[in-house]
Amino acid sequence: MLSDGLDQAILRLVAAGETRSESIATALGRPARTVKYRLARLRDAGLVESPSRGNWRPTGAGNRAALAATVPEPAGWLDALEALPAEHQAALRLIEGTVIARRALGTVHTTNWPGFLLLGPTKTGKTLIGQLAARRFGLQPDDVIRRLGRMTTGRLLGRGVQESAEAWRIVSSPLLGLPLVMLDEFDKAGRALQQASFDYLAGESSYGVECKNQTVRATTVVALNKDPSTLLPDEVLRRCVVLDMSGLVAATADLDRTARRLTRAAVPVLDPALAPPAAELPEEGWDDLRRILRTCLTDRGWGLVDVEAISRIVLGYWAQEPDLMKAVASVAIDYLVVADTRPDLLEADWAIRFEAAAGPSDGPIAATLAAARARRVAGQDRQATAESATRDASLELAGNRARLLDALDHAVRSAPRGRDLMEGARATIATARGKAHRLHEAIAGARSPDALAVLEPILEPDVLAPLRTVTAALEGRRQAAVQSRQRDADARNREVVRKQAERGATQADQRAAKSRHAELQRLYRRVRTSPGEDVLAGLLAARCLMRRSEQYEEETLVSIITGSIIGRGIRSLLGSPSPPPEPEPPPNRWGIGPPLRQPSPPVPSGPQPRYVTGTRTWFEDRAGRRYQSGELVAWGSAPVLAVIEAAAAAEDLPRLTRPRSRRRQPARRVSPSSSRRRR
Repeated sequence: MLSDGLDQAILRLVAAGETRSESIATALGRPARTVKYRLARLRDAGLVESPSRGNWRPTGAGNRAALAATVPEPAGWLDALEALPAEHQAALRLIEGTVIARRALGTVHTTNWPGFLLLGPTKTGKTLIGQLAARRFGLQPDDVIRRLGRMTTGRLLGRGVQESAEAWRIVSSPLLGLPLVMLDEFDKAGRALQQASFDYLAGESSYGVECKNQTVRATTVVALNKDPSTLLPDEVLRRCVVLDMSGLVAATADLDRTARRLTRAAVPVLDPALAPPAAELPEEGWDDLRRILRTCLTDRGWGLVDVEAISRIVLGYWAQEPDLMKAVASVAIDYLVVADTRPDLLEADWAIRFEAAAGPSDGPIAATLAAARARRVAGQDRQATAESATRDASLELAGNRARLLDALDHAVRSAPRGRDLMEGARATIATARGKAHRLHEAIAGARSPDALAVLEPILEPDVLAPLRTVTAALEGRRQAAVQSRQRDADARNREVVRKQAERGATQADQRAAKSRHAELQRLYRRVRTSPGEDVLAGLLAARCLMRRSEQYEEETLVSIITGSIIGRGIRSLLGSPSPPPEPEPPPNRWGIGPPLRQPSPPVPSGPQPRYVTGTRTWFEDRAGRRYQSGELVAWGSAPVLAVIEAAAAAEDLPRLTRPRSRRRQPARRVSPSSSRRRR
């Protein structure tokens, strides 16, 4: 060991590369003789060596000592221990009390020694508790903590050694003689190793192997990740103190920092000679312990506790605390704090019940109780928050899973089917359905949002998009076919409407023609003309005469102009005009003999007519023949009948007919003489 700071400074310089004693003396400002003397002492301690005269170099131990000299001073044990959660501190104290009592009284009490189960996920402090407990008893953690899966039953319990051809000797495992053993990863070991571990947890001081008893002195701590109820028998669980760290994940979030401080801390080693004042717990102490536990534990918790095993721990506390009642209360509060990590073991108001049963608490018990209360409230809040978050996450996961499965099932159900699909579309649909089947299984089996987040981007390009493309193409073809059929139907409907319109127009024309024929037939059959009746007006109204002759209209216009004031003035300037030529006489109506010469009309005595015309043909029928107004004055006359026949012929009406006139023959007069002769 280094005696003082000068040795440490010299060793650091040698480790840094200074090899000459003169250079080291100059760097430290010390005489060379003193430095050489100190180097010789360090050589005798095995920290440095001199391969040649005047040269020095560190050994392996010297390098370690130089490195240790640069490490800061270790932290205080109690200060670092206070950073642990209250449940970890309580479990550590319970383990220490059990080791003290069993080391001192293991041969006195051969049964009902408790074991310890540390349950929880990784990085929650299970191994740290074993390391601290081992250091408290001056043991190396590597010698105490063993991974059960890497061991064999022989290394765990002992193995037989053949001394001769017929003699065997059982060599016990060195773990059985240690005061403390921690079996890590219990749930990952084989069944044979787990059953062999029951001898450590049985709470007995010896076990038999081939009719020989093997002594068990070790207090056993088992660390595992799963629920121990499926791995250990009920009698073993009832005797063990179980610390469940599953609900302490938030409290152990910064446990790595605390573990680093505790690793550097100088752990005070407990005196191996510690022993309780008595070999057994007095009756009043045992009764108080039972009363406190029964008051605070539920029926389920009371069924899982062994008061006799817990009383062994009180003996270990009593070895450090002279006051028996304080030792009982300390063990009870530590056990309740540890048991509170498991559900439904403690009453909801167990802290109040504890104070009522154990009395007012002070010192470490009060601090532990306050920490337990705070931890319970915080744990309940965290549990409620975690349950709410878990419930929300579960609902969100279920909703997303249902959404993806509905989209997948709808896409598969609505995929086109039928013979109208093209070959490429059939292949696309078959591929998409195959991928949809695999995706359906993967989505239904997803148990986390991350798994669904990975599957959701695959759903669109592999299944939905191909089916949507094929469906759109098929729907487009179907729409085109529907539109084509609709256009054809519209054309047929238009044709039907057109034909109906034509048929209606034809029928209307037929009715109009029939009505027109009846009208002309009625006029054609008239033979009597009423006095004062204007036949010409009737023919004009019946559209048999179309218009006046153009020549008559022109002569009428010229006559009007000539008879006006301007015309008279022009005539007076030009002289008296020659009288208009006398119009030609109309032909004879019967076409026999010369034309009839009508007498000159008398000169009227009244005012003269406003115009004078020479044309007597004023009207034209539908055949273009001209008539004077004087010819169309009687129904049944030849001109009137010709006009009506021309109108019927022009309108393509059936031929007009007149009823046959039957003349009645006059009755023959018979003379009386002739009648007499006949007689």
